[in-house]
Formats: sequence, structure tokens, C-alpha cells
Amino acid sequence: MQVFTQILSAGMMGVHVGEIDVLPSIEDDGVRFGMVKVNQTDIFRQSIIGIAPVILGLGVIFTIFWLFQIGTLAFNALWQEILIIYIIFSITNTMFSSKKDMEEATGFFVAIFLVLIICVGALLFMDYISFSSLMEMFNSEQLIIFFQKIDLFLLILIGIDFFILSLTKLLNLKSA
Repeated sequence: MQVFTQILSAGMMGVHVGEIDVLPSIEDDGVRFGMVKVNQTDIFRQSIIGIAPVILGLGVIFTIFWLFQIGTLAFNALWQEILIIYIIFSITNTMFSSKKDMEEATGFFVAIFLVLIICVGALLFMDYISFSSLMEMFNSEQLIIFFQKIDLFLLILIGIDFFILSLTKLLNLKSA
């Protein structure tokens, strides 16, 4: 997913793509799930390309959970539930950006955060919104329940990852 979304976002941003590697490889600091080399560009486009897998992955996961929440998705068979768990498991394990991508995006994140703070502060100052209405929006019962369900599900996925990692480490110790 990471490779696909970076190629897609680079194309949408008009940045030429160079070398592409879609096969996973084991490196000194971990597993690399593919790689896309893009031409040098400005910090804004580079940041968008770097964080595209995270944004798309979270978007897909939130959409799936939202469809479950409103009752649009309901599975009648066990294989359907296993399929959706596998899809979310695959997305959560392949949506992360590389260290280089995140280093380049740090300035962009700081700028977006500051702009967001300034905009909310201006809306509060001009009395377009009140602090209490802002807090009510973030404290709604449905929103809290929604995020609790996502947290529980992601905790289960972390447990599966931990089990696979432990099993891999154990098998490596026995083979050494």
C-alpha cells in the first residue's frame, strides 16, 4: 500500500517517480515494504508524498469503522469478518512512512499545526465559536464510543503483531 499511495500522490502532485521496488526486504533496522524514489521537489509536495500512506490508511480504516457504526456494513458469515480483519491488518502494517519521509514532513506538520491553532484562536476571538461548543463537539458520546471501538480493534491488531514478532524471534533463536 505504501508504494502504491506514494506513486499515486507523486503523480497527483506532478512529481516524477524514479526507481520503484515493490518487494519487501530485510534491512539492518527492520523490514522495508518497498520503496519509491521521487525527484527532488518543494517541502510541501515532498511532505504530502511522504505522509500519503498514513493519510490513506487512516482514511480507509475510519471509513470501514464508520460504515460499521452506522450499520451499512454487517457481515453474515465468518469468512467476511476474517476478510475485513485481514484487510485492516494489512493496511495498518503497511501504511507507515519511512524515517526519511517523516523527517522531511516534520516542518510541514509543525506549520499545519500552527495554522490550525491560529484559525481556531481567531474563530474563538471573533466569537464565531465558543470554547464550550468546541469542547462539546469533542466530548460527544457517539464520538467517544467510535474512538473506543477503534482503539480496541487496533489493540487487537497490535497483539497479533506482537505474537508474530515473538514467534519470529523464538524461531530465529532456535535456528541459531
